[in-house]
Amino acid sequence: MICGRGPFSRGLSRLLSPAKGNEYDIIIVGGGIVGSSLAYHLVNNKNNISSPLRVACLERESSGEYHSTGRSAALFAESYGSPGSRKLTMASRAWFDSQTIPVLSDRGCLWVGLSHEEQRIKETYAELQTTNTRVDFISAKESYERAPFLKPEILGIGLYEHNAMDLDVHTIYESFLKGFLNKGGVMLKNQNGHVHQIEKNGNKWHVTTIDGVTHKTSILANCSGAWGDHVAEMAGIKPIGLVPKRRTCVILDNSVIPEHLRKSDEWRKWPFVLAPDWYIKPEAGQLLLSDHDAIPSVACDAQPEEIDIASCIDRVSNVTNLNIRSIKRKWAGLRSFVEDEEFVLGQDDTDPTFIWDCGQGGYGIQSSQATGELVASLIRGNGIPPRLQDFGVTSQEFDVKRIKSRIFANINEMSREGSK
Repeated sequence: MICGRGPFSRGLSRLLSPAKGNEYDIIIVGGGIVGSSLAYHLVNNKNNISSPLRVACLERESSGEYHSTGRSAALFAESYGSPGSRKLTMASRAWFDSQTIPVLSDRGCLWVGLSHEEQRIKETYAELQTTNTRVDFISAKESYERAPFLKPEILGIGLYEHNAMDLDVHTIYESFLKGFLNKGGVMLKNQNGHVHQIEKNGNKWHVTTIDGVTHKTSILANCSGAWGDHVAEMAGIKPIGLVPKRRTCVILDNSVIPEHLRKSDEWRKWPFVLAPDWYIKPEAGQLLLSDHDAIPSVACDAQPEEIDIASCIDRVSNVTNLNIRSIKRKWAGLRSFVEDEEFVLGQDDTDPTFIWDCGQGGYGIQSSQATGELVASLIRGNGIPPRLQDFGVTSQEFDVKRIKSRIFANINEMSREGSK
């Protein structure tokens, strides 16, 4: 559970032992942006520990960017996500802004409203007033001026989010990873980082990878995305009901843009254009298109379905003047959620040496810095950092107990229904 007393608060001498061989103070399972951010903050946070923490990050692929981290729309929008995740997104902004190599660039977001959708747009506007973002109503004419590939005759009032920005995901990931490795962190990949078995032996976790090597640790952090429940069950920890959901994206050549618009480079500055069932953004001289789907899946190397692509292109063709005859590239990624779509962060309620850092859905990249800072602080027993408290982060919204109680209640309800 999230509280001021993390695993280290019980006394470092009872948990940390002299490092030797494959023994670590903390092992992180999952080397994507969530795991790399936690790793970065564990080795870089100032603390009272006399010797540096030995932290290892285990990644089953050749790169932590292989799955969800590398399959993103790469947008920073403080309006996007669950209420708790929005706080962590806002809190991450300062770190992003402080990077030597810029990782944010202007984009803006146009929330498309069709002529019959005025009520939906007004409801969306009211919801966005609870966030820190600047959003204005815009007319149909203004929507068309900002995104002139739309069919003007179908437009109604829309919204424009001024401070939505593009994210340089690769640079952010590399910043976390280099900051971790430069402080002596260990990253193991492929068969060296593919976890095969987890056992608890006394006060140590024994984590065996498929190369046959067993790594020992006092603290085990689960940052394994769509595989989060699988890792928990290997460790003998009850799952939290994670549901991976597939989202499909395609890259369109800029030749789909009407020629009179393509002649000018202004199209490269078009905003992220968001409708309820699709979105489009310029990206690297091309257009990225997604059908905004969320199809339940097993944890896997997600692949796009042709029917999803065709359906998306059909919907977009009905409301735009894009001439989509073929696609240049396609992919799919998994976004994993628990029932209430908030993150699950901190100690497990049955074993405080098992740490959850899962359920980030589609918001894990834009909130990655503050999420890593929060979980690292909880592991150290320091509670929620004052800086994050200033953004309204509380001790209840990410607690694993809230979601396990929901699962228990659902099981009881199903039992009662079955006995009728």
